[in-house]
Amino acid sequence: MNLRNLSDLFLYELWTLCDAKKQVIAVLLRMSRLASNYELLEELKAHTDQAKGHMYLIRTIISSYQAIPPVKNCAAMKGLIASSELLFHNCGAANAGVLDAALICTSLDILHYELAKLERLRLYAKLLSDRQTVTILNAVLDDSIEAKHRLAELMGFCVDLNSVSAPKSIPAPSGTPAPLSAAGRSAGSHQLTSPTRLSRLSTISKAEKPS
Repeated sequence: MNLRNLSDLFLYELWTLCDAKKQVIAVLLRMSRLASNYELLEELKAHTDQAKGHMYLIRTIISSYQAIPPVKNCAAMKGLIASSELLFHNCGAANAGVLDAALICTSLDILHYELAKLERLRLYAKLLSDRQTVTILNAVLDDSIEAKHRLAELMGFCVDLNSVSAPKSIPAPSGTPAPLSAAGRSAGSHQLTSPTRLSRLSTISKAEKPS
């Protein structure tokens, strides 16, 4: 495919994301059948519905530009999903909490890819002075960021700490300096602050074609 200008590059990236969303919808349906935690199951179903809405918005943006041949295979998402399914297979059914944790981490991997792609698309839209598309992409980004925070919170409910083995102690090699005293540790410590929660923003259910 010959990408002649920024608009063509923008459309190519939109088609790539659209195909990625199509793959995500299929894998989320499979993942929901593996989840044992009810909250995770509901989140995966909500994520599936959200992905369908996002794909509609992306196609709306594409239809407002001069058409280029659609991209029918997002190789990056295909590889990510293949790696994730291997992870699910290795988790097995011995510990449902471990499999739920793997499902959450896979969902986060997918969201991180989509967030990076959406940031790039928003930059293209700004360079093309397409304000309406920027607004749509901002809404999709907000949805994805909220989903990322919800999934991160679910991790604490899905992992059974009683089933997690304690790390084995490793003997220190000879000549290793003695550990700092409590006073020494406190002098060099830094207090970490928890990240602030992003406020929940409403999504765009319908969008007009950008001018």
